[in-house]
Amino acid sequence: MLLMYTNVLNYVRMIGRNLVIGGKTVMARVSGKNSWALFLLILAGVVVGGFIGYLAKDVSALTWLNYGQEFGIGGTNNSGIIRLNLGIMIISFGLSIKITIAGIIGVILAIIIYRKL
Repeated sequence: MLLMYTNVLNYVRMIGRNLVIGGKTVMARVSGKNSWALFLLILAGVVVGGFIGYLAKDVSALTWLNYGQEFGIGGTNNSGIIRLNLGIMIISFGLSIKITIAGIIGVILAIIIYRKL
């Protein structure tokens, strides 16, 4: 019984972060950081940064936080919006993105927070 146990230990082993069975690497461990967590933190950084920029637009010393560029498909006057007429239903598509200084600062802070975790 002891001989069988030692043979299994020689056949299946961990080398560093990899599971090795019979000399072939079967499964490598993941580093523990989750890319979805990074995506959600960046999304939260954009939202919070954009909100802070919107709040700071009326404060004279902080108006630079709301400085940015808006681009996308469609506009506020319905020009450029893609419309799909299905006969009984009309579906309209539009996308508008505004990148501000506060949003960029929010993304940078989100990445720093992610690296500290």
